[in-house]
Amino acid sequence: MPSTTVYQHHLFGRQKIMWELFLAVGVQKKLEGLTFVSVDLDDSFSELAEGIASLVRYTTTLQRIENRKHINVGEEHQLLVVLDALKKNSSINVLLIDVQWVTPEIAASLSELFEVNNTLIFVELCNTATEISTNEVANDPTWFGD
Repeated sequence: MPSTTVYQHHLFGRQKIMWELFLAVGVQKKLEGLTFVSVDLDDSFSELAEGIASLVRYTTTLQRIENRKHINVGEEHQLLVVLDALKKNSSINVLLIDVQWVTPEIAASLSELFEVNNTLIFVELCNTATEISTNEVANDPTWFGD
């Protein structure tokens, strides 16, 4: 399976570089997987989330997106952009994200996503080793709690 891993570095013009990357990946017709790995904890997930969401809206070949760029506490809302874009995607079936907490907003967005997206079969929200499958949610409407 063709795949690529992107290592983020603190570079001058990082935003421009990121958008150039997303444009290049967006026109790629054979790429099935995309992984983001970061060794630093700079504050770049917002840019990354917007780029991932843009890819998700337009890709027809990507099947797996993995983001190991840690989302800090208080910034979990940035993930909502990606989850919203996945609602209309029909190619991505695996999503792995490194997030500290599954907030009520993320849980609600995941619930809505699982209702409308029949392609996504595996979601892993790491750091708490939480794994959620669409079957678990479909078979247990109280999964997210009160």
